Amino acid sequence: MRRFCNVNGEWDEVDTTDCKTRELLELAEKITNITGMVDAVIALDSLTNVTEHLNITHGGDLLLESDLMLNIATTVSSQELGESVLNVTNTYIQRFIKHIDRLLAVKFEGLWAQVHQEHGPNKGVLKLFSSLESFGDTLYDFMRISRQDVTLSTGALDLRGVFIKSLDDFMIDFTTNTVPTKRRLLKWNSSDLQDSYLQIPKATLEKINVSTSIEMPLVVICYIYRNPGDFLPTDTVTTRPQRRNWVNSITAVQRVKRVNTPVISLSVYPQTRQNIDVDVQMRFYLKEEGYSPTCSSMSLEAIYGIWSNHGCSVSEIGVHEVWEYVECKCNHVANFAVITIIGKEPKPFLKAAANIVLTICCVLSLLFIISSVIVVFLARLTSDFYVVLCQAMVSLGFYPVLIAIDANLIERENENTCRIVAAFCQFALLSNASWMMNMSVQLFIRLKYYVYRSTVARISYIICGWVLPSVVFAILKSNIPAHRELNSCLVFNPSTDYTVTLTLVSLTGMVTCFMYWCDYKMFIKLAKVINGPEEQLLWDKISTSMLLQGIFMVGRCVNVIAVMANDNPYPVYFLACLILLEGSFVFLGHFATNQELLIVLRARYFESDEDHKQAVNDFEVEDAQRLQIQYFGCRLNERIINA
Repeated sequence: MRRFCNVNGEWDEVDTTDCKTRELLELAEKITNITGMVDAVIALDSLTNVTEHLNITHGGDLLLESDLMLNIATTVSSQELGESVLNVTNTYIQRFIKHIDRLLAVKFEGLWAQVHQEHGPNKGVLKLFSSLESFGDTLYDFMRISRQDVTLSTGALDLRGVFIKSLDDFMIDFTTNTVPTKRRLLKWNSSDLQDSYLQIPKATLEKINVSTSIEMPLVVICYIYRNPGDFLPTDTVTTRPQRRNWVNSITAVQRVKRVNTPVISLSVYPQTRQNIDVDVQMRFYLKEEGYSPTCSSMSLEAIYGIWSNHGCSVSEIGVHEVWEYVECKCNHVANFAVITIIGKEPKPFLKAAANIVLTICCVLSLLFIISSVIVVFLARLTSDFYVVLCQAMVSLGFYPVLIAIDANLIERENENTCRIVAAFCQFALLSNASWMMNMSVQLFIRLKYYVYRSTVARISYIICGWVLPSVVFAILKSNIPAHRELNSCLVFNPSTDYTVTLTLVSLTGMVTCFMYWCDYKMFIKLAKVINGPEEQLLWDKISTSMLLQGIFMVGRCVNVIAVMANDNPYPVYFLACLILLEGSFVFLGHFATNQELLIVLRARYFESDEDHKQAVNDFEVEDAQRLQIQYFGCRLNERIINA
């Protein structure tokens, strides 16, 4: 035995590839001279009896058994069969497949890995595939004489031998062998699920029939290996062994390639007189999540490597339900499989960083909005403007939360969760638009009717800003259909409810813009009559609210564009900037530069003398009195102009 030290300075597992069990060596000496089918059956029975009582722990035992199986298959295939030995041949077929199945079991994965590392797969597991290739000659002779199809199923290996009775398109369905159990159960309830298959077109069958040397029935023999990724390496056929590449960087990402589908072996008998190009089409369902699929065929004669993509190509990559599949086309018969890199496909830096930047901007925007809400609440100003402003900021805070959830936490395969997020999105969108309109309406009422506080107006604001969006959410959470082609839950397929929501948001936006235009015209009129510090504070409120409305409208439009663009990261970065701008503008415009709020906060919390406390108590009284001054001043000015 040998033991090697790995790159980390640790001892690897003991190398047992040169160790062989004494019982197997003694048996190998006894069964070297096989003269007929009966001897082959006896040899397989003896091999089964020995291995059943042994706990195979040596890689050398696997090498020895693969040599014995290849020797038995090659010897028997060179002999002609007769009807007198059909029963014995049937027993031989079952024994042989059973023993190959045992050697391909998952429990020998570690031993096969040792064999591959020290001796290469060409001297190990490929001998089993070579023995099955020779075994196919015996199986064809048995089918030709018995005139019956052959079907065998074991733990890791399935066998199908089928006569081609007509030269039409030939197809074998492998769904029950090549996809997970969950899919097989689902197939009983959904008959439209597409199957894994192997198809040989009519033109190819006619070409093979013409090229055969004798008039004999055509037979297709297939083996399906269910767990190849556990023991088959992915080495590509080369003219010399590849040098080992050491990974020195701690930040390097190791990409693991694996045979990610069952291996399907295809043979057509009788053999053609010359090499001809055929057309073989296959669909494989991936066993694990992977990317960069390569349709490959196994080369049994190569010295280095076992897989080659020569003559094979990927014709389609798709997803049915939640199962990814790859369709391949090959121009020869061989052992076929799809090799992929395991895991999710890494995104380019700009795409990978887009969601991170978007999430950071959403968090910062939410912090700005929360800070502004707290400040307005602590100021305890009771005018309609600040009541509406506080609730508008709360509503605006929903949107960055939904954007961050959609970018990071939602598994979009879960349609129910996605539907709820989409419904909340419509609620937030309609609520945002309603409260932005309420701000413009409140300013209009103040400038037009000089109203400081109005209970009726506040009730109307709450109904418009919270009640109506809640009704929309209750309707949409169960009715809105998912958009399956987009990587976001925030945009769904058009529906009646969805169209109503967008229509309401659009009408609300137009009303808001019109109201701000009216506010601007009325303030210009007021400023010509009275233009003091209080009017300057009022203009700051109007201008800040107008700019916030513009940012809000552009941001929501960019959000739709970012989702519809799907794989383009640039709209996502633009959206992140707008979300951060929205939150920071709320903070800077309605708090950091709002002299009214700053004066009240300073007087209420940072000054202790009685003068400042009295100033706070008189603040809102003076504000209400200022409205009366504005009212009488404007009325007097109108009378003077009319006179």
